[in-house]
Amino acid sequence: QHKIDQLEAKVPQLRSLPDPKAKIAAGSLAETAAGKATAMVGVEQSLPYPGKRKARASAAQKDADAARSELANLRLRVSERVRFAYWDYYNASQMLRIQRENKQILNTIQEVIQSKIEANKATQSDFLRLSTQIAKTDKEMIVSRQNIKITKATLNSLLNRPPNSSLPSPKRSSIASHGTLSKLLANAEHRHPSVRANQARIAAYRQKLKAAKLDKFPDFTIGAQYTPVSSSGLSPVSNGKDQAMLTLGFTIPLWQEPRKAKINEANAGIAEMQSQLNLSRNDLQLRIQDAHFKLQSTRSIIDLYRTRLIPDAEQALKLNQDSYAAGTTTFIDLLDSCRTLLSL
Repeated sequence: QHKIDQLEAKVPQLRSLPDPKAKIAAGSLAETAAGKATAMVGVEQSLPYPGKRKARASAAQKDADAARSELANLRLRVSERVRFAYWDYYNASQMLRIQRENKQILNTIQEVIQSKIEANKATQSDFLRLSTQIAKTDKEMIVSRQNIKITKATLNSLLNRPPNSSLPSPKRSSIASHGTLSKLLANAEHRHPSVRANQARIAAYRQKLKAAKLDKFPDFTIGAQYTPVSSSGLSPVSNGKDQAMLTLGFTIPLWQEPRKAKINEANAGIAEMQSQLNLSRNDLQLRIQDAHFKLQSTRSIIDLYRTRLIPDAEQALKLNQDSYAAGTTTFIDLLDSCRTLLSL
């Protein structure tokens, strides 16, 4: 924002005329037939060739517009990082919840094993194997609690808050659909701040090119001069009539080498920004297509887990648990079906 303010402040500077100049001369001045000149005063105003000030001010304004688009792009990037941090925080919280549910499943199976041991239908090794699995789940819960602290600190940092500030429990929300892929790509190509920033820079260099081409024309200086004359001159016809005159000056654009260099500089700037614009559009297309296809595939995977994989694994565990209790299957089969469910 400060950069925008800085560039905006250049616009009125470049649009304004240079300050006028005042001249005063006194001393042993020339003596005319009308009398002795006692002093000379004058003012001058420089006038750049028409169009030069406007082109330079327009270039500065376009630079400010580019900085404004950079600010919008920065806000988008910060927003993106905050969203990623929030979903990391949500994911860590969900992992802890799932591990607690997993431990409840293991505790239920442990009760079944304990009852079989008491009935001399299971060995203590089965109990120890399951205890090892419970210990692994306890270790994963410790890691998840640590991940929750880390993700909370990251999110607080992005929000410019102390890392240990309290945050509400994260909640799941639906991911809004933003239309078809072609619509997303079209919007990004014209509306994304990185594209607009490069477009503004191209416009700025075009104004600089215009100003460089106008440099071959001269700038002007207009002035007025007044000289009071004394009637006590040496000439017998001295009448003391004061002198007044208007002046007109102009620069001579003699050296063309630096002017050609300015034109080449502006043309190179236009080509550079055009390449940057193409790069930004290509990068946006890649990122949007990647995110769009990831979103579609992830939704399909979520649906597969929700409707088939997890329900099937739950059913398999229930069957193995009943079979193990009835003594028709081994503990290894029960443990495998349990691990499969916990993993899913």
